[in-house]
Amino acid sequence: MNCNCNTGQRMWDVMPTVQAVEGDELFTLSEHGNLTVTPECVTIFTVSAAGHFRYQMPGDAAWAAAMLEKIRMFNKIH
Repeated sequence: MNCNCNTGQRMWDVMPTVQAVEGDELFTLSEHGNLTVTPECVTIFTVSAAGHFRYQMPGDAAWAAAMLEKIRMFNKIH
C-alpha cells in the first residue's frame, strides 16, 4: 500500500534488515498481536497471544550506537 507522504521523502527502516540478519536476541520486541492498516494508512496494533506480528521497541543510547555500527558495517563496500 502506498500513501501520500507530506514530507516528500521516500524512506525505509533498515532495522528489520538488521533483525533478519542478526536475529531477535538484539532487540526488545512487543507482545504478539494483530495488525490492521486503515484506508487512511493508519496502523493499528492489537495485542493478541494468537497474533503473528510484533514490533521493535526502542533501545537506549548505547543500543542505538551499537545498531548504528552494525548498519555501517552492512553498508561497507568490500
